[in-house]
Amino acid sequence: MLHDFDDNEFIALIPPEIEEEVEQQINLAAERQNPIIRWDEFAGYYS
Repeated sequence: MLHDFDDNEFIALIPPEIEEEVEQQINLAAERQNPIIRWDEFAGYYS
């Protein structure tokens, strides 16, 4: 095996910034209020 870390040792290596980013919650109610993205816009074509 390439690395012989147990779970706790591996988690200790993760920077705190990454943990904070993962723990952020998404406000689905607010996301539903956003306008629908057209396929052209999704592909990068803005008009």
